[in-house]
Amino acid sequence: MDTEYSEPERADSVIPTAVKAAEKKKRILISAGYEKEVKGVNERLASLEKTIHTLAASPRSPATGDGPSQRSSTVRPARTLEEDFDVPFEGASSFTAHSEQVSQAFRSAATSAGLPSELPMTSGLRNTRLNDETKGPIGDPNELPAQSLVVKTLRAAKTNPKKYFPGLSDLNITTLTDMCQKVYFPTEDCSAAFVTVVISGLWAMFGNFGVRDLHQHGLDEVEFERAKALCKRNLDDAARCTPLLLEPSYRQIQALLLLSFFLIETSRLSLALSFASAGARLCQDAGYHCLTFDSPDTQAQQKIITFWFLFSVDRGLSLNFGRSPSLQDYDVTASRPGLVEGQGDLHLFFCAALVELAYLQGDVYKELYSGRAQSASTDIRAQRARILADRLGRFRHQLLSVGVCPTKTA
Repeated sequence: MDTEYSEPERADSVIPTAVKAAEKKKRILISAGYEKEVKGVNERLASLEKTIHTLAASPRSPATGDGPSQRSSTVRPARTLEEDFDVPFEGASSFTAHSEQVSQAFRSAATSAGLPSELPMTSGLRNTRLNDETKGPIGDPNELPAQSLVVKTLRAAKTNPKKYFPGLSDLNITTLTDMCQKVYFPTEDCSAAFVTVVISGLWAMFGNFGVRDLHQHGLDEVEFERAKALCKRNLDDAARCTPLLLEPSYRQIQALLLLSFFLIETSRLSLALSFASAGARLCQDAGYHCLTFDSPDTQAQQKIITFWFLFSVDRGLSLNFGRSPSLQDYDVTASRPGLVEGQGDLHLFFCAALVELAYLQGDVYKELYSGRAQSASTDIRAQRARILADRLGRFRHQLLSVGVCPTKTA
C-alpha cells in the first residue's frame, strides 16, 4: 500500500499582509498650458502611428533594393562638429532635439517609399517648441549698420567720450573708429572675431545715446533703433554659433570677453559664464596669465587688461553660480594694475578696481562656499565672514580715498 507523503507547510510560506486601501490619485497641473501641450503631443503621436502604418503598407520603390549598398545609403551620416555649431549653447529641450532627429528619419523614410518628404506630421514636429524661445536664421555676417549712421555716431561720441563710449575692456573710441574703417573699407579679409568686436563696440556705443542725444546730434531715431536692433541680432547669432574650442589669439579672446559682457547685459548669465571660462582657458594657452608690463610684446598692456577683465568676469559669475573659478590665484603672475597707478588712466583704474573685487569674490567662495569651507564649523565660518566683511569695507574706503572717477581718459 502506497503511502502519500505531503510536504508540511512551512511557517514562512504564507506571509499575512494588510491590504491597503487604494488611494485616489490626485492630478497636479504643472502649468495653465499643460493640457494643451499634452493634447498636441498626443495628436502628433497619432500622426506618427498613421505614418508608420502607411510606410509599412506601401511597396518599396525599385530604387531601394535589398542589397547591402542600397540599405547602407539610407543610413543617416554622423553629425560633424561644424554642424553642432548652430545649436544654442543655452541648450534646447530634449523634446525639441528628439523632434528634429525623428523628423529627419521620417523624411528619409518617406522619400525612399515614394511619399512626399514634407508630411504634416514632420512639419508639426519641426515647428514644435515647448517654450517661448525662438531660434531665428543666422543673419548675414556682412549685414552691418548703415555706414553713414556709424560715421555720424562716431563723430558724436568723440565730442564726449566719457559719456558715449567710456571704454569696453581695452577698446576705446579711437580704436573702435580704426576697426570700423577696416570693416567698412576692407583692404584685407576680416576674421569673424574682428567683426564681433566691432559689432560689440557699436552696440555698446548705441546704448549710451538717449533720445535727447539723438536730437542734439541730428541722428534719426528710427534708423538708430533699427541699427541697434541689427547689432543685437548679430551678437545673438555670434553667441549661438561661436564655438568654445578656439585657437588662442588676442582677437578671439577679446571677442569672447565682449560676448560675455553682451550676455550679462541681456541677462543670460549661465551662457556668459561659459564664454568667460572659455576665454580664461585661452588666456592660459596664450600665456596672458604670466605677462608683465615690461614684456617685449607690443600688445602686452592690451593683453594684460583683457586678461584681468576676463579674470574678473569669471570670478564674479562663478561665485554667482556657486562654482570654482577657472583661474586659480597660484597660477596667475601677470602684472596687476593698482588703484593709485590707474588714477590717470580710466581703463587701468576700472580694471584695477575689478581685479581687487575679483580676488575678494574668489576668497568669499573659497572661505565660505567651497566644499572644504562647508565642512568647517559654524564658528570658524562666522570668523571668516567677519574678516571678509572687513576687507570689503577697507576696499570701499580705498576707492573713496583715491577717487572713484579718474580725471583723465586713455
